[in-house]
Amino acid sequence: MAKLQLEIVTPEAKTFSEEVDMVVLPGVEGELGILPLHVPLMTRLLPGEIRITQGQKEVDLVVGTGFVEVTTWRCQMRRWMRLRPRKRSAAPRRIFRIRI
Repeated sequence: MAKLQLEIVTPEAKTFSEEVDMVVLPGVEGELGILPLHVPLMTRLLPGEIRITQGQKEVDLVVGTGFVEVTTWRCQMRRWMRLRPRKRSAAPRRIFRIRI
């Protein structure tokens, strides 16, 4: 299967640069699922969770705002905040809804 080169760049350094099968990003209009041969695009990203799939392994990262540039074989994210692994808890996730 084809691979996608994922690069995550923060103000401090290039923090991630590996070949991945898929990445899911928090875009301004919802989540973006990026696979190899994706149509080229550039969009703004919101703070949230990135899900990276490499074979059978899945990695979750929490990130701040930034933007992404996607080409056929590369996905480059430029973030304004540093990355940190998502903390997993034994408790089930809670969903909060705010009524306005």
